[in-house]
Amino acid sequence: MKKKIAMFVAGIAFIATAAIAQVPFNPNYCGQNNLAPGLYPHPSSYPNFYVCTEDGFTLLGQCPEGLWFSPTLKVCDWPWEVETGI
Repeated sequence: MKKKIAMFVAGIAFIATAAIAQVPFNPNYCGQNNLAPGLYPHPSSYPNFYVCTEDGFTLLGQCPEGLWFSPTLKVCDWPWEVETGI
């Protein structure tokens, strides 16, 4: 499972563009919210999400253009398929 998550994160890092810099990023998000390792929706941006690592790091992920992060499925999906809490 760790290998799959690492590959997913590496893929997201490759997909991410300069647009990600325009999204507010809290490098302490995971620690401040006491989150376990995993993927979590960004609190103010549908296409973005936080990655909480086992080492306690917080990373910012971005879905490919046109997709939103699904907090239910923990994947990027079509906007009309995503239930958001924002």
